[in-house]
Amino acid sequence: METIHYAHTNQPPFGPNFFKRPLNEVLGTKVKVRIIRFLINQKEGFLVSEIARMIGVSSPGTRKAIKELELTGFIKQIGGGKRKLWLIREEEPLIPCLRAMFENEMV
Repeated sequence: METIHYAHTNQPPFGPNFFKRPLNEVLGTKVKVRIIRFLINQKEGFLVSEIARMIGVSSPGTRKAIKELELTGFIKQIGGGKRKLWLIREEEPLIPCLRAMFENEMV
């Protein structure tokens, strides 16, 4: 089982209700929804600037939402330095449900 590491702290950045209603945190903003919608079926990682361009949001706004999504465990970073790539963390149990939701909205 993969261990989740929280940025800058050993404590999760969300409250006790997160596990009762995790989608409130994950899908809390339109930018987060756009990021997940874009990344959910991608097989490779993308730079923040690429994600921002693809979803039509500024890089700073995209970066902020990506950091929040990383803290929830729904996306992960691969690579480092100037080549930080972001992709869906397939090990997250809710990813299949989110994928189905996004697929159904396109029908």
